[in-house]
Amino acid sequence: MNHTVLLRTITALILLVLVLAWTRAAAQDTPIGADDYAPSWSPDGTRIAFVSSRDDIADIYVMNADGSDMVRLFTSSASDINPTWSPDGRWIAFISYRAGDAEIFVMTADGATVTNISQLEGQDNFVDWLPDSSGLYFEQVQNAPEVMYVASPDGRERRRLNETMTFVGSRPQVSPDRTQIVFPWHEPWPTLYLIDGRNAIDLLGDTYAEFDNSRYGTIWRWSPDSASIVVHRSDEGTINVLEVASRIVEPITSLPVYIAEMEWLPDGRLLTRHTQTTEVIAPETLIGTFAIDLSGGEVQQLLPEWDYWIAGMLTDNRALILTPEINPTSLEIWDVLTGEKTLLLDGFFNTGGIAIAPDRSAAVISVCLDGDFDLMRVDLATGDVINLTEEDAFSGQPFPTMCGAAG
Repeated sequence: MNHTVLLRTITALILLVLVLAWTRAAAQDTPIGADDYAPSWSPDGTRIAFVSSRDDIADIYVMNADGSDMVRLFTSSASDINPTWSPDGRWIAFISYRAGDAEIFVMTADGATVTNISQLEGQDNFVDWLPDSSGLYFEQVQNAPEVMYVASPDGRERRRLNETMTFVGSRPQVSPDRTQIVFPWHEPWPTLYLIDGRNAIDLLGDTYAEFDNSRYGTIWRWSPDSASIVVHRSDEGTINVLEVASRIVEPITSLPVYIAEMEWLPDGRLLTRHTQTTEVIAPETLIGTFAIDLSGGEVQQLLPEWDYWIAGMLTDNRALILTPEINPTSLEIWDVLTGEKTLLLDGFFNTGGIAIAPDRSAAVISVCLDGDFDLMRVDLATGDVINLTEEDAFSGQPFPTMCGAAG
């Protein structure tokens, strides 16, 4: 089985178990075992949507950014999860199981109007909003083939995007400007398909025809201007830049490593995290965090650390970091150029999602505390921490009980 398909299958099973557990949660006011997770900031940074199981079942709630005026937007007989604001702040998209399987719903930001926009057989996954909030992308997963759709938030219009091809086990990525969708494809060799109207355009062709899918992988990242895509193939270690409009592939440099993450630095260089070397060459000097100049191919090691996850880039070469990747976990800010580190939260087990405010001044993270997940707001300038969803003050020492044991 393709490793991507296996990963998504495992993820789906875990999600199903969690949804069943949340559905059976006892109804109390902030009860033990009631989880608050999946935070999502409104575009103006004044409100936070999230999921809570405090009232018997997983429902969508909204509160002010300081935790005040918390309200449940809608009540249903099944779990509602993964809220995502539209760019204009008028709508919230979410996944609901009220129809028996995962379907995409959209409601107004006040919860007054709720619409099922997918209504398709099988599981549906939200992908992203259109830049002007006039619609949203979602994918239908029925058995194995996957189909992309775009639909209006009121549910009156829905259009299939990929008429000529379906995809299996491939998570689409929308460009930063939200105008282009690309699917990774793995058989018989890795390539990328651009969804254009109702056609699927092969961007890489047979560029990677000699790629060994059974032993290696690829990782790719949109450029900030949405004009190109950086692709790393671990079998040869090459980093290529694909210009989307022309479909020209330009080799940049060769790194015989597995790249776990790619991010962009303010100076335009590519930040890469290397977790281990390949079998071709194994220089330990290539393990850690690096910056790559795509204009000249120069590679610079920034940090020796590799066991972490980048939650998001902030400003002035700072990154919000979860370290290590496995439990127990700490939340830190790293200056990736100087190596300076600031500890924000320490020793928590598991996270139910993290979201950074639009102005990069704060982050909200769902962490395991005293047997359930609470939402903690962290001021990224001062380091101050506020528990938004629990009346008791945060002690700074999360207690790994029921939710921590799962990790």
